[in-house]
Amino acid sequence: MSVAKDPKTETAIVKLGGEYPVLAGGGQHAVTLITDSLGGAEITPFDLDTVKMPAGGAVHFSVLNDQGEEDAVKFIEGIVVFQRRQRGFWLKDEPDGSPPDCFSDDAITGIGDRTGNGEASAQECKTCPWAQWGTARKGGKGQACGLKTILFLLRKGEFLPTVVSLPPTSLKVWQKFVMRQASRGHAMTSYEVSIGLEKRSGPSGDYSAIKVTKVRDISADDQKQIVAYAELLRSLFVKVRADMTNDAGDGE
Repeated sequence: MSVAKDPKTETAIVKLGGEYPVLAGGGQHAVTLITDSLGGAEITPFDLDTVKMPAGGAVHFSVLNDQGEEDAVKFIEGIVVFQRRQRGFWLKDEPDGSPPDCFSDDAITGIGDRTGNGEASAQECKTCPWAQWGTARKGGKGQACGLKTILFLLRKGEFLPTVVSLPPTSLKVWQKFVMRQASRGHAMTSYEVSIGLEKRSGPSGDYSAIKVTKVRDISADDQKQIVAYAELLRSLFVKVRADMTNDAGDGE
């Protein structure tokens, strides 16, 4: 690992070296290794490890270790190589494990039955009454139509990213963080982040929200490799859906 200084900002620019295997031979090498390991089977969204927000204001994530067992960790670190939003709405007050009656893969256009008449139609999420603040069925400031942001976090030593699912209250924290970095000219794939948890209280009780810090900037060459890797796996990323029934952390 080598470190240089950006003369404009005096920020440390790190060349990652062998910390991220996908940089060793580029993204295509990583995809080849993964495909060979699966015996030629297609990579599916279920092959990705997922980290969900804990309930009740807990300040530890549950992360799978090499043995497939859950470890409690205070924070997770890596590079966010991709992100996307989605929405899900149920006609029933209490979801019973069935798919949402209306769903959006991009949080822009939802398709489904929002009235209970049995007919599916398209609806712009921005103007949908169920996506307005203050419609949460449990009370508070939330929305009846659940919104989740999915982060694809590439961690050190791994070839596939970990899926981190953020509810609306944590989305605000994440959005403010990335916009602050963008205002300083830093693309999301140009730095490592550390994501931890803090306990908050809302009308429905205690909940967990993320706290985000930038660990370090990475070199322009490494960023190019990361972007190329993300483009190769984009078709996989767009298939991944968060568990919309997990309301932990919605809080407001």
